[in-house]
Amino acid sequence: MTNRLRSGGWPDEDEAWARLTDVIVAREVEILEGPHVVVCRAGSQVTVTGPYPSGLAALCVAIREQDAETAAGHFDIEYDVAPLLPPRDES
Repeated sequence: MTNRLRSGGWPDEDEAWARLTDVIVAREVEILEGPHVVVCRAGSQVTVTGPYPSGLAALCVAIREQDAETAAGHFDIEYDVAPLLPPRDES
């Protein structure tokens, strides 16, 4: 990535968007590569399985579970994949 700066030291809008996109994508990939859980909601019952080694691994489990439940005629079950993030430092 080139460092195009306007007079005054500020990047032009295209460069600013490119930098922002790079930062966001890098952070999201970092999160996806970390451990995740699968959250299953059926009415008022909630279950959590995992942790799985990555977001992709958890997504594969969620899809298999949803496919199995749908094949069994259970259509009212919701699945979500959530990252396990370290605690935030509140100090």
